[in-house]
Amino acid sequence: KARVSPDTSAPRPTGPIGYFEVVFSRVAVRTQPTTEGRMLNVVNRGQLLRGVPHLVGEVPWLCIGAQVCKELNADAKEAWVLVHGKTVGLGELLRATDKKPQAPKPKIAKVQILLKHGQRPGEIKLMVPVSSMIEDIKKILIDELGRGHIDKLQFVKKTGNTFQEYSKSEKLGTLREIHVLGIGLPAPGTAAAAGATAVSPEGAGAGGGGPQEQALGRTTATAPPVPEPAPPMDEQAKISANMAAVANARAVLPEPLEYEVVRDDPPVYVRTEPSANAAAVGKLELGQLVLGFSGGGWLRLRSGSGGWNLEAPLVGSWVFIGVRLAHRRSKLSVRVRFAEALEVAWPGFPQHQVAYSVEWKPSQVVEDGSTPISHFTGTSDTQVLVGPIPQGSAIQMRVVTKFPAPLPNRSDAKVFGPWKDVKMRKRILAELEDDPEVRLDPFGQVRGGCPASGCWSYVGNTLPVGEDQDERRGEDEDSEDEEAVNAARTYANVQASPSMVKCKRCGRSYADHRRGPESTLDLAKYTLQSFMVMNAFVYI
Repeated sequence: KARVSPDTSAPRPTGPIGYFEVVFSRVAVRTQPTTEGRMLNVVNRGQLLRGVPHLVGEVPWLCIGAQVCKELNADAKEAWVLVHGKTVGLGELLRATDKKPQAPKPKIAKVQILLKHGQRPGEIKLMVPVSSMIEDIKKILIDELGRGHIDKLQFVKKTGNTFQEYSKSEKLGTLREIHVLGIGLPAPGTAAAAGATAVSPEGAGAGGGGPQEQALGRTTATAPPVPEPAPPMDEQAKISANMAAVANARAVLPEPLEYEVVRDDPPVYVRTEPSANAAAVGKLELGQLVLGFSGGGWLRLRSGSGGWNLEAPLVGSWVFIGVRLAHRRSKLSVRVRFAEALEVAWPGFPQHQVAYSVEWKPSQVVEDGSTPISHFTGTSDTQVLVGPIPQGSAIQMRVVTKFPAPLPNRSDAKVFGPWKDVKMRKRILAELEDDPEVRLDPFGQVRGGCPASGCWSYVGNTLPVGEDQDERRGEDEDSEDEEAVNAARTYANVQASPSMVKCKRCGRSYADHRRGPESTLDLAKYTLQSFMVMNAFVYI
């Protein structure tokens, strides 16, 4: 009889059911024991999972049941979590533990209260623990609004033009409506005013029930309005600002932007909101192409035809751009390196009226630790000469595209390209700088400095600039455009085009450099001749 080999790819249990602790920052929960399985959710460091360990081939996985899936909001009867990430270049992800999950805290009874401004329109509804004290509700309100100062905040009972201020240690009891001074409240009827839910801060509600409303106050003089501080930018405000920036980009940009995932360490998670604290709904893979509109450093994903299709949970979700995503039409390439300048190009948006600026900065942080100052070159073309740049330096460059707003109520939209590392050519040797031959243009005329670029002296094509024969080209992993290089190296005759013969220091035409006295070094080898001026005039 033929012996049947066991299927080593099928999951094989390796131990009893038990608890495993997440020891990596985030680990995906998947439908199948494979990294290609659909992601259901993500578990974070410190979470405990109850499941059965398995081996799939030689890869360890944890199988979790329906109850754990329900707790993780994963719509599945079972799911799988990778135990060790050696197959994807990571270390230990889960670790068996004797820890047990803590018993859930008893639910705190909550009630809805209405807070109304005591002197002008404005109100907000909050859900607070029924055992809260006035001090606790103040903290909840400040936390909900993301602004305000507890010492300036007053909770009062309004009777005509007189306010009774509640003591901070008094309890809510049956009170369901409180007037507020010292902080602005949302306008009535807005989403912020209706249905706001707040989580009570630590210690809220200690002490139990409370007295009736008439026992809560003490009579005071009419309270003057308290100046309200400017609201700080809290987490929710940042999310709203990012969403508004993307909404503006969608109205201004003619089409969705194309991005490529260029790094995936750490993983490129897709989130429900433009915030690092928002829940992850999936992740993007290295080399993946995505479409979307950008704003505030975030990209809101869209689906498209061809290679731009996305799974349904990812469409409309958010991914942080950072250094892990690169806008494809803003990728810089170096065409020619000069001693103190670079000729660069990028795909851009030639079919649209936009403005570009190329930004560069030193790769190394300056000695005092401050951020290096960036330098800009503005252009409407997708090719530009950037300089002066220090010889032999290492820099970073990127292109920024500005789309003008079509309507007065919109802002210009800016698209930031990825930073590119570039290594400049070697310094020009001092003894070569002193050679008079390098100052000659194609007509044998001495050339001096260039007012347009700040180049102090012309360098002709007789000087070997930038790389020795043993110097490796392309240290920034970018090859130069050979046609452009050959054009820059042309040493033309008297029919030379100024645009073709360029200074090897600044990259500008020899014609942009000031004229100097004509060189007489080689006149001795020529026989003097007479010439007649045939034209109406000749420049000297």
